[in-house]
Amino acid sequence: MTASATRPSRNEQASRDQASAAAPGSTAVQDFPATAPAANPVFYRTYSRKSSQGRESWHEVAERNLEGLRKLGDLNADEVTLLRRMQQQQKALPSGRWLWIGGTEWIERSENFSGAYNCTSTNLVDWDAFGLMMDLAMMGCGTGAI
Repeated sequence: MTASATRPSRNEQASRDQASAAAPGSTAVQDFPATAPAANPVFYRTYSRKSSQGRESWHEVAERNLEGLRKLGDLNADEVTLLRRMQQQQKALPSGRWLWIGGTEWIERSENFSGAYNCTSTNLVDWDAFGLMMDLAMMGCGTGAI
């Protein structure tokens, strides 16, 4: 018996890896490659929102944030199609902040727009500036002062 006869083909192994790495309790096809074993726990801890039906899947998060990008950038159908394809193939993604808040009702309120930023800085000259830094930090922005 040869080694190749006992080992699964690349395609067979990839199918097994995909099936075994799907989200717990999920019947969906694998969201992340088997070569990224930490992707599922990081995704479900960090970007997947809870709903009455459970946690969002990768597909649901991608569609939610894509809808938010469509509204924010006034994107046309071709642009949305391109972004969707790039997200599905995981070749281009929005920022982690946008994966979390993009497409939510919260970010659509103008007082929360700063929550889409990864980091901010301000001149710390008075208590109002300090209060702004605290507000930004509570929105999830990294904050810094000069």
